This record gives sequence, C-alpha cells and structure tokens, in this order.
Amino acid sequence: MKFLNILKKLKIPYTKGKNSLFINIICVFSGALIGYILSQFSYLNIDTKISVPTTLISICTAIIGLYIATSLKRSQSKSGNIHNYLQPKLDNSWKLFILFSNVLSLKNEIEVKDLSKLKKEIEQNIIPLKIMFSNFDLSNVELNAVESEIENLEDVLLKCPIKKNIIQYSGVSVQINILVISIHEKFTSALKRVNDIS
Repeated sequence: MKFLNILKKLKIPYTKGKNSLFINIICVFSGALIGYILSQFSYLNIDTKISVPTTLISICTAIIGLYIATSLKRSQSKSGNIHNYLQPKLDNSWKLFILFSNVLSLKNEIEVKDLSKLKKEIEQNIIPLKIMFSNFDLSNVELNAVESEIENLEDVLLKCPIKKNIIQYSGVSVQINILVISIHEKFTSALKRVNDIS
C-alpha cells in the first residue's frame, strides 16, 4: 500500500488491480535490466572526439538536403494550389456543357432563347478559365477549341428550320452528336492538362 501511496503523491498514472500493478513493476525492472546489459556491452558509450572534415561534410550535406527538400515542397505546393484552383472551375464549365448536350440529345427541338442562354453560360465560364490558363503559363489550345466547336454547334443549329422561335434539328442530329463528342474530347484534354500540373 505504501507503494501505491507513493505513486499517488508523485501523480504517476496507474490502473487499479493486482495484475496491472504487477505488469507495471515487471516493465520497470525489465527496462532497467535491458539498460544495464546495453551499458555493459558499450552500446551507449558516445565518442567525444570530433573530426572536423567529417563534421563539415555532414553540415554541408544537411544544408543541401534541406534546401532541396524545401524547394521541392514549395514547387509541389504551388502546383497543387494551381491544380486545386483550376480543376473545379473547369469541371463547372464541363458540367454546364453536359447539361446542354443532354438537352440536345433528349429532344429534337430547342428554343432559340434557350440555345443562346446555354451558350452564354458556357462562354462566361470559359473566358475566365482562358485568362487563368494564360496567367499560369498553360496553353489555351483546348479551351480555344472548345469555344470554336461550340460556335460551330450553334451555327449548325441556327441553320436548321426555325418555327415560332423553336429550332428543329432532327435532320442534323448525327452532325450535332459528332460536334458534342468532339467538345467532350476537348474538355478531357483540358482537364488532362490541369491534372498534369500536380
């Protein structure tokens, strides 16, 4: 009991019960025994002699390693930040086009105002993306291709018969599907370019 009172006074944590106290005592004695054995075989002796050339080489190696590690970390962090900033914006533009292409594939007609609205929303997302790509020194080839393909798609749709401000494009649905697939491929290429940053 005196031992438990000493533990309480020293505020050393212990669990109640004979088995846990016994295990703690065994751990303390086994740790002391291992320390004693290691000290007998000179494992814990420290050489107090200093070799100046070896010490200088070690310090220089540590400084170079630290510089390389911080440079790589900074570069990786910058690339990751650019990727994390661009990818959601590109995904939003692509989602808008997917909604637009779903509307085209489900029906054989679309209102002129809906076409212009959808095209305007997509362009409003792509223009800032192009600016960001330029500012981050990335190529705008894919985004320029997306814009021109969307304009081609709009031209094809506007050449179709229009009755009461409704475009009926059932006659050119194959050509529209080809353009839609091409635009999806351009978005995929742009996303691949963004993913190559990280």
